[in-house]
Amino acid sequence: MHKLGVQTQIHFQKRATRQRTCTSARRASYNRSDMYGKRVNAMKNKINYVSWGAPGNLGDEALYKVDQAIFGKHGLELSRTSSTIEEKHSQITLISGGTCIPRITMWMKPTKYVYIFGAGVEDPLFYGPFDPMLVARLRRFDFRFIGVRGNISRALLKSWGIASDVIGDPCLSLEPNKVESKDNRKIALNIGAAFSGGSWGSADRVLREVGKVCRILKKDGYKLVLIPFWTNNMSDINKLSKLADVNIFSDWSDIHATLQLISTCGILIGEKLHSSVFSAAANTPFICLAYAPEHFDFSESVGFSKYTIRTSEVTAEKIMALLDDLMSNYKKMQNELARKVNEYREKQMKFAARIVSDIESLPENKWAVQADRRARVFWGTDVFLHRRMSNVWRAWNKFFFLHVMHHLA
Repeated sequence: MHKLGVQTQIHFQKRATRQRTCTSARRASYNRSDMYGKRVNAMKNKINYVSWGAPGNLGDEALYKVDQAIFGKHGLELSRTSSTIEEKHSQITLISGGTCIPRITMWMKPTKYVYIFGAGVEDPLFYGPFDPMLVARLRRFDFRFIGVRGNISRALLKSWGIASDVIGDPCLSLEPNKVESKDNRKIALNIGAAFSGGSWGSADRVLREVGKVCRILKKDGYKLVLIPFWTNNMSDINKLSKLADVNIFSDWSDIHATLQLISTCGILIGEKLHSSVFSAAANTPFICLAYAPEHFDFSESVGFSKYTIRTSEVTAEKIMALLDDLMSNYKKMQNELARKVNEYREKQMKFAARIVSDIESLPENKWAVQADRRARVFWGTDVFLHRRMSNVWRAWNKFFFLHVMHHLA
């Protein structure tokens, strides 16, 4: 099973001891193994959990496990929902996981009380341009607390007049179960973008250049292992494995097993964002192959922007140059990485405690689920207009919907 760091456990154990029992008209029976492998038998209040949550994506699964462990210690159960337009478990929503702000507001209905915990903000220069009405909708959500992945995310929100705190990616709160010595002659590799046609570089380019890197490293006596992070990337992973004769880690869908393996490697070279996040959590320095701006948002947050390169600029020579530089500054960069990660773990504990304290102060109707057919009709209309009649959607929002949106929670 998976676990958070020792300091994190102690913090939440102390807080759980002094926390009063939550009373509610809406409670959920909770009986399962938590991240520590212990049986949990308690009545827990449900809050809506919204994220991209792509099936077979190790990063998305890890985000949910970490968030559930953090907030579960406070008597809350995160209930995944594909869309709060149709499905709602209470009047409280937590947005976490993935780079989803502001576009997630296109299909997510605001409940009365909404929080953001470690999500990333989409760069309009890459994902946009965004319709001004989309940013206006984001402001209407009236978030109670906003904690984002990195400084770039915070700057983007600030440019839209929205304040936030930087708390790091929630997966930084993961730690290997045991400390093992690193083998600096062992390198983990990952390739695969989150989407096709919308990344900085082509999959063929990354495959070709990383294949060259593998051959160079093997010739120099390095031990290599390929780690997938998403089932959708298996085609490219298999191609690279065959091209460079590198074994694939078969147990990659196990969060702990993958984290433990990375912790034994000297360096990771990864394209999926959460391969770099796992590497940071395991205190393994990394080289990040960035297919989108969110990679720089994360790598800058832990002091590794120097070792991040756009996939459109990837060459075997550039990767090897970064590898040589990282090896020359290994201890310095590893210590900096450990300092930053520990700092974010502490920030996440404190930010989660703020959210929980705020939830406890809310009126008791926070646990109510309002079955409002009219609200579903309004939101269904909004989604339909946005998909099919964008000009009508803008007018609908400007003159009507934005003014009533929050009353439809």
